[in-house]
This record gives sequence, structure tokens and C-alpha cells, in this order.
Amino acid sequence: MPHGVAPHRGLGSFFTTRSTMTTRLTVPAAVITTLLSALLCLIPYTPTVATAATPETPASAKLPATDQSLSPDQTETWGIAPADNDYGTGRSSFAYQVSAGETIEDQMVVVNYGAEELTLNTTIADAETSVDGTLSLKEPGQEPTGLELWGTVETESITVAPGESKTVAFTIEVPADATPGDHLGGVVTSRLSEGDGQVAVNHRLASQIRITVDGEVIPALEINEISIVDAPVAWIPFAPVEATVRYEVTNTGNALTRINPDNSVWLGAVHESDATDQDSSTVLELMPSGTGIVEERATIWPIGYHHATVKLTPEAVSGALGEPVEANGSGIIIPWGTLVVLLVVSGGIIAYVVTTRRRHTQQADPAKPQSPRQ
Repeated sequence: MPHGVAPHRGLGSFFTTRSTMTTRLTVPAAVITTLLSALLCLIPYTPTVATAATPETPASAKLPATDQSLSPDQTETWGIAPADNDYGTGRSSFAYQVSAGETIEDQMVVVNYGAEELTLNTTIADAETSVDGTLSLKEPGQEPTGLELWGTVETESITVAPGESKTVAFTIEVPADATPGDHLGGVVTSRLSEGDGQVAVNHRLASQIRITVDGEVIPALEINEISIVDAPVAWIPFAPVEATVRYEVTNTGNALTRINPDNSVWLGAVHESDATDQDSSTVLELMPSGTGIVEERATIWPIGYHHATVKLTPEAVSGALGEPVEANGSGIIIPWGTLVVLLVVSGGIIAYVVTTRRRHTQQADPAKPQSPRQ
């Protein structure tokens, strides 16, 4: 009897051997079946923030940020800036700290950079938050609610010669019942011109007006609609991807409040990790009751389910800080490249095991030799 060969080759022994081999091969097959079923359930899903399809605010209607110096708009032939006076010199915008009931008397300078004479309309308009979260001006004809009701310009129209400037005075009477905090608007210059198809286009340039009424300043924010979006298909195995953490922020306080890159975004799956290489693509200044969408770019590992934690500390442009706020969201990023590699490797291992066991079975159970005839 050859060494290593079972002493019995009957049917019982044969079925016992095949049954044992089948049981051992069923385990990896079940694992692969379960994995494939899970992959079918994990079709990439990207939650999005629902926003109205509103056209972007024209650049000429936007208000410059409070820390941004004014310069001539390259699409227009004139510029405006605060005049140098008792309120200050070299100002980039109009900012006042007043008590309710006070009257503000100030001036703006209008410069004609073009080669032709300009006739401009002048007015004061209320500010509002545009769809992208930036400060903008209400369109003419909208119901006034704030500074547009409080302020008047000394003249509704001015004419400025080429290369010349003109100083225009305006007055703002703050109501006695004005609420504490920041009130936003702009002093506006505008002119009509013919666009394509002889359609009248209203060109507007404005300088921001921020009136802070005495009283308690309350910087406060609320975070909503956190999602992980814009992640590319992760075909490269064992490599991170660039994704966007998008969240909606509402100013629930009474102060003009900044949303800046100093705020933190945390990403995690099994454990939390700080997105230290995040790149803020949006820096907002939200007026009271304004809502904006912030996007932060971050490098993350595509390991399936991710949760995102956004932590913000409200900071008024005056420097006052509010209570930190925090909110959570989630998203799914499937590591397709890594899964393909694992499936290929698993398939190779299974094929090797099956081939090896078949070869060993054939060697251990050779064909029974026929007995010589008598």
C-alpha cells in the first residue's frame, strides 16, 4: 500500500473526501457573494444641497467686502470711494458706530476714468444676501426696508467730465427705534446703456455702508445641509481623493459675520481626522438673517461611509466673537480601484486553492488497476 493513500477507497470514503472539500470552498465563495451584494447596495450616492435656480448677481450690483479696498471696476469707466473728512481718510467703505436717533452726514467721491462725459444716477439702496452668500444690493423697484428708507442723496443725478471727479453728499437719519447691531446698504451710482438687441442694461457701482447701532452685538451662526460632494471616482487603488465638504450657514445674530478658512472641518469614517489641508474656496460675510453656502476642499481616503463635522466660531467684522456652533453630515465614497484589486487578488487565491485541491485529490485517489484474468 503506497504511503499516504487511504486504506479504503469505497464510496463512503469518496463522498466523505468530496464533502469536506466542498465545505472548505463554500466559505470563500460565500464571502465573495456577500461582498458583491454589498457593492450593489453601495451604489455611490452624493447628497446635494437644494438651492433655487436663481441667476448669479451681476458683478456691478455686488458690494465689496469691508476689508477690500475699492479700485476702478475694469468693466466700467468710473469709480467711487468715501471722501476724506472727519470720519476718516483712505477709507475703503462707509462704517459708522451710532446711537439710535442719530443723523449721519457724509460724502462720496465719483471719478470718471473714461474719455467721455458721464451722467450718473445716485441713490442709497438696501443690502441683501445673494444666492451665493455674498452681499449685494436690492434691485430698483424692490420694497425698501432699511437704509434706503433712512438715507437720501443731495442730488439724484450728476455729470462728471472725463478725468475729473465730483463729491456727492448724502444724509442718513437713523430711526430712534433702530435695533442694535449692523444695518447694511450701499451708496450707489448707476447709468443705463444699450446692450445686445438694444436691451437697456443698468450698470451699477456701489460702496458698502455699515451702520452699527449701539447695544448688545450678538454674532451667531446656524449650520445646515452638510454633505460631501464632488468626489471623483476613486479608481486609483489605495490613494486618497479630493472631495468637497459643502454646508449652508445662516447668520442668526445681529452682526455682519465672517465665514473664513480659520473655521475647522473634520472628516472621519472609523475615526475622526482633521482636514488640515483643507482649502476654503469661499469666504463669506453674512449680514443678519443672510444665508450662504460654504465649500471646503479636503483630501480624504475613499473608504466608504464618511461623516463630516463642521465647527464654526462666529466672528463679527468688529472683532466680537460668538458661541461656537457644530453640526454633522455624511456621504459615501466607494474605493472602486481598491475593491477591484482586492477582487482580482481574491479571485486568484480562490483559483489557486481550487486548482491545488483538485490536483491533490487526483494524486490521492488514482484509478484502481484492473485484476488480471484467471
